[in-house]
Amino acid sequence: MARLVASSATPSAWTPRRRVLTRASNASAPSSTERTAVVVTGGASGVGYRLAEEFVERGARVFIASRDADRAHRAAESLGETVVGVRCDVSRADDVEALMERVAKETTDATTVHWVNAAGAVTKNAPLCDVDADEIVSVVGSNLIGPLLCGRAVMREARKRGKSARFVVWNFGFGAFGARLSKTAATHKSTKSGLSALTIAQNDDIERLKRDGVELRCEFHQLSPGLALTPLLLGNDNANPVSKKIFNALAEEPEVIARALAEGMCDVPEGSTTPVEYLTPFDAVRRMVKELPNIATSAGGRHFDSKGERVRRSLDARYDADGVELLPFE
Repeated sequence: MARLVASSATPSAWTPRRRVLTRASNASAPSSTERTAVVVTGGASGVGYRLAEEFVERGARVFIASRDADRAHRAAESLGETVVGVRCDVSRADDVEALMERVAKETTDATTVHWVNAAGAVTKNAPLCDVDADEIVSVVGSNLIGPLLCGRAVMREARKRGKSARFVVWNFGFGAFGARLSKTAATHKSTKSGLSALTIAQNDDIERLKRDGVELRCEFHQLSPGLALTPLLLGNDNANPVSKKIFNALAEEPEVIARALAEGMCDVPEGSTTPVEYLTPFDAVRRMVKELPNIATSAGGRHFDSKGERVRRSLDARYDADGVELLPFE
């Protein structure tokens, strides 16, 4: 499996790299993003936005989808005139179908379409018995029903296109290691873990269609970003003094993760079901060992200093009260 790992080439930062596929196994992987379209649900925040930004820089036609129309449009405008912002609540079938209709209409010349299911939600970090039913329904809608509806829409469009275009769906979920590492609520952890099983089932459906004689180029992959310094990780009182020490070792800036994920996504050979992961168990152990002296002495680290204050990446970087870096349009 092609997994993204971290290199300790420099002592001050972790430089992501990918485990490169051999030339023979990678023969059908795209060498560029020419005539490539990318749809990112949840693309107006966090790693989703940074992935959209990364693919724009690679020359792809990008669609940013968010249930907040104003946010979707502002995010798109911040990335350039060719980026499209679309309002879409992925838990609603009519919204997903409308998004797919627009993407299909505007990507007739695309040879590859990446659809990234990055939209997600989380309840308050509390035992399930203390979470409101409406919150539970909302999270299941975004995290599980959304990828189901989006997967159905992509399958249908892939069947229409036949052999003319490759459709690659990426489900933002937890691997087994990520689920154990996560300290989020049961609602979030269970729905994101469920995407692993969903991805397998969706690929089984593709194989079934092919056995029935349907010609299509469609595949589903899991995309695991690891611990990104986003509101999901740092909000809900998750960023306590102890966790900040762990974040210094294991967490990473969204744009760093997005850059590495994009490289891995573009390198995956057609027809595979290879997952792309940013943080593997081996990497986590290696990072923790490296950070142990700072943890033991409360010396501070890459993201949070000895007082627990956010370390600024640059003079013009802006942060919210939880230490999440604000996006350019915020």
